[in-house]
Amino acid sequence: MVRVHEYRNKEGTMRLLMYYDGTDDTRKTISAVKDQAKALQAKVHVLSSLSSWGELSVKIIRKMEDGLHYIKSVLARQDIPCETHLLIMGRTPGEDILAVANKFQVNEIIIGTDRTSKIKKLKASRLISYVSGRARCPVLIV
Repeated sequence: MVRVHEYRNKEGTMRLLMYYDGTDDTRKTISAVKDQAKALQAKVHVLSSLSSWGELSVKIIRKMEDGLHYIKSVLARQDIPCETHLLIMGRTPGEDILAVANKFQVNEIIIGTDRTSKIKKLKASRLISYVSGRARCPVLIV
């Protein structure tokens, strides 16, 4: 049996990574992230990943920044430490999730999904499959 304290870093904090893709589905993940962060006294990293291959506009980037700011403010009201990351590096979201998870040595990755269309479900399942198959930590699907 693994005890929670075995996952803590030298400072005694756990780290969670929430993936935010700008949709309302991932905004709904905030509730689960708050519950996990409170229960584990964890710091939360919130990641958005935009591919530079598609057409990026200032409007899209600002929308993602606004979403990240909103999530950070929600967590701050609960006294949950949070860092946000917006990556535009030409990698896939799965690659960015794993890179950030490894960089900050997160203890758990949280990905929200409540897709209704078949295309969105397929896209989400590919991301989840990619991340859960390669992550060095547990992946929670909400």
